[in-house]
Amino acid sequence: MKLRDYQEEAVQSLYSHFRSKDTVALTVLPTGTGKAFVIASVFKDVLERTTDKRVLCLVHTVDLVGQNAETLEEIWGGKVGINAAGLNRRDCYERVIFASIQTVHKKAMHLGSFDLICIDEAHLISSTETGIYRKFLKEMQQINPNVKIWGLTATDFRLKGGLLTDGDEALFDEVIYDKNMLWFFEHNYLSPLISKPVINRVDTQGLHTRAGEFISKEVNEKFDKDEITRKAVAEIIEFGQDRVSWIVFCSGVDHANHVQQELIDQGVDTVCITGKTAKVERAKAIKRFKSLEIKCLVGVDVLTTGFNAPTVDLIAFLRPTQSPGLLVQMAGRGTRLSPETGKKDCLLLDFSGNLNRHGPIDQIKGKSKKRGSGGEAPQKYCLGCGAICHANVRICADCGYEFEIIEKPKHEATASTAAALSIHETGRATLYKVDRTTYSKHTKKGGQYSMRVTYWMGLLEICSEWVCFEHHGFPRTKAVAWWYARTDTVVPDTVIEALNRVDVLKSAKGIHVDKSGKYPEIKGVEF
Repeated sequence: MKLRDYQEEAVQSLYSHFRSKDTVALTVLPTGTGKAFVIASVFKDVLERTTDKRVLCLVHTVDLVGQNAETLEEIWGGKVGINAAGLNRRDCYERVIFASIQTVHKKAMHLGSFDLICIDEAHLISSTETGIYRKFLKEMQQINPNVKIWGLTATDFRLKGGLLTDGDEALFDEVIYDKNMLWFFEHNYLSPLISKPVINRVDTQGLHTRAGEFISKEVNEKFDKDEITRKAVAEIIEFGQDRVSWIVFCSGVDHANHVQQELIDQGVDTVCITGKTAKVERAKAIKRFKSLEIKCLVGVDVLTTGFNAPTVDLIAFLRPTQSPGLLVQMAGRGTRLSPETGKKDCLLLDFSGNLNRHGPIDQIKGKSKKRGSGGEAPQKYCLGCGAICHANVRICADCGYEFEIIEKPKHEATASTAAALSIHETGRATLYKVDRTTYSKHTKKGGQYSMRVTYWMGLLEICSEWVCFEHHGFPRTKAVAWWYARTDTVVPDTVIEALNRVDVLKSAKGIHVDKSGKYPEIKGVEF
């Protein structure tokens, strides 16, 4: 097996860390980028380069136990131990064991000493000394004080937003490897997330919170209404006509059952999975979904962490959440690539204002609370240069960008235009890297032709512009200026002539785009 470059970087960063430090390390890789292969590569190295070292991988679901174990078996070929009640395996003596924390958390002494313990989906570990992970790891450190502990996660913050490395009782000391999610979209390792405004967005004003999340009873009362369900399902079906696999996240069991029934009544093959669904039934439903026998899965508090279905290309949020981590996990179900089904992106339909509440998925950050500190000052990101500024700052000290003062509306808008990724976010003119430019013939109303020029960053369409060679007056003047900015050859008279000569044009390497208006506007091009 040959690792991707970033996977190899993640592996080497771990080795470099443990060569110089004994601290607890954390690796951050977005959902769908192959954490299982990184784990397998490290374990394979330990098993092949030593004769007595033992390694353990802890996860919280049976599915992840099986997936991670299978990955190592494929690239290594040796005997892999599994300790998970759900898989009817209780291996204790193998050099490598993949275990469910629920099965082994009281049995550290039975498993014996390990030299490296890896925790997948590390964001689920408690922020305090209580909790089954922390108690188990403490016993393992008593058995072997020199055991190395390594965590992996798609987010370096917990579901409620607190950073995994912050706080007096934090288990992890530092993040040793991290890449922004947008990098993976730009390099075609993940399927882009897009969003479109829905008409029937539910007003979440008046909902109260408890322990950092909306009170479930209030959410159910707000969302589980026949009229809301019918209208939302109608929009999902309308948007999903050309999409392969849908996931709908609901606010409660009754709500999920009602959404499922409405989808079925409208002719969509749908299965509902909740925390109460029997394991056998859940496994059958997921298998049918992955094989495309059914189109839609409706879920409540499931289908997030550890659920792997690359074909998912539409996700509907029919539940609000105050948890930035949960939103990232839900959206992450749609980021895996699926070239077999022709998947180009994953559409997020946000009926509950989550994207407005938390911002673009790739820009969601955890809340910092440094060890021994009283908390953090409120912050915001500068749209001009990306610098972190205090929330009350009017002008960015780094680039001079002036923040817009936005008054909160008294009532939520019906439709949301919140972007799924920051590349689609409106704001001041921003420089975007351009990987390629495409040209095509475009017919306007009235039969006039123009040349459509589209700029791309990986699979992401940044922006398009229309060059009007066949028009008169100002449009033709603009077309002439556009052409001479890219070549000193004679300006074409027709779109067809221009398309036949695009090979003489200088290539764009970046464009400045202002997305603050009704339509994106290109302010400048770098060649």
